[in-house]
Amino acid sequence: MSAESRTQPGAVAAGAEVDAIVFTGSYHKEENAAHLRSLGVPVPYGENWQRTFADYVIEGSYALYLVAAVLAVLDLRAAHTGPGGWGRLGDVGAGLYALGHALLAVPVIVTFVRGDNPPEVLFSLFTPGLAAWLLGLVLMAIGAFKARRIPRAVAVALPATLPLTLALGDAGVLVEVVTWAVLAAFLLRQVRAAKPAASRAADRQPRAATPGVR
Repeated sequence: MSAESRTQPGAVAAGAEVDAIVFTGSYHKEENAAHLRSLGVPVPYGENWQRTFADYVIEGSYALYLVAAVLAVLDLRAAHTGPGGWGRLGDVGAGLYALGHALLAVPVIVTFVRGDNPPEVLFSLFTPGLAAWLLGLVLMAIGAFKARRIPRAVAVALPATLPLTLALGDAGVLVEVVTWAVLAAFLLRQVRAAKPAASRAADRQPRAATPGVR
């Protein structure tokens, strides 16, 4: 289990089921890398302890996803407003989902900016962030299931996306990408279907007669 911030949620979740966790991010600490080199142990980050360009790309991409997910769930909430929407339950779920991602984004962004692990105090944000994320998914799934603006099968699958994301590690973000791609596709189809219906309703409205014209 890596000590990098993008894999910390998985470490927190796994910690409830195991007796101990071994972190392999010690190479990011200069003193640890120097000690290992003095023993003749190869350090997997070139000739020094600094992170590679690929590390920054991965960390930055994860930070970008977390911020984008907050904006995406607000759009999903807007699509479920009004009569026949998912109601207050879904709104609360969307808020919790956004809050969870925002909490996780803080240490991830700090890691990206610093080029090193964030201060220990920021690691405490992972547990409430994950809890808000999961509870938000459950409430949104219930609301979306009742509203039927997305297929019920998709709504039921929403809570399973977080455990699957954590189980897949670094590749877990692909689960979220696919989830939002599916949601966006169904919502876009819903918007396109609503436009012809609105046009037909407008055509059925009686038009006022123009004065002086028979």
